[in-house]
Amino acid sequence: MILERIRKAISHAFGYDAKSEKDAARAQLTTVKIAEKEIAEGNYDWAAELFEEAGEHEKARECYLRQAEKGIAAGKIGLATEYFEKAGMKDKAKECWLKEAEEYVAKGDYFLAAYCYKNIGRIDKAEGYYLKGADLLIADERYVDALDYYKLANIGSLTGLPKETQEKLLGLVRKGNVKATQGLAKLVKTEEEELIFNEARAGMVL
Repeated sequence: MILERIRKAISHAFGYDAKSEKDAARAQLTTVKIAEKEIAEGNYDWAAELFEEAGEHEKARECYLRQAEKGIAAGKIGLATEYFEKAGMKDKAKECWLKEAEEYVAKGDYFLAAYCYKNIGRIDKAEGYYLKGADLLIADERYVDALDYYKLANIGSLTGLPKETQEKLLGLVRKGNVKATQGLAKLVKTEEEELIFNEARAGMVL
């Protein structure tokens, strides 16, 4: 630990007993002074770690908030979110997750938008954007890749897939596409689905 190293350094330099309470108090004071110096130089991450080591949690929290503010000013919402969470400001972190989600939606990056919504418990929104991501892949005829998005959207069965997608994937199975076959096999949950899947496999073009 940092504080333990400082204690040993003090003991070595001044001949103190590293195990004494008096020396421990001096080590803590030294840690705080070093942290304050780091703040003056703009090193808030390092200062926060030092404050945490010294038990000055409120001062560490102030450092995290400074870093969060810097993240917002630089347009780095993800970074700001991380620091708000470290500072224990859940509402602020949630605001950042929402803002970040909106930015990803605007860019058409539905996977990351869904990830943001999932992190704040908006499962309905997350699943909706996973479906949008799947739709984009389907439009690009990337049916096998779309399966991962459908699973994330909580569509866990063969017959739960959109009819057109289901038919396209079964067609790939008939053509012997390994990835489509392996992917759909994981979605077979009922006897009816097993029958549909096995019929497609039986029609494979070898």
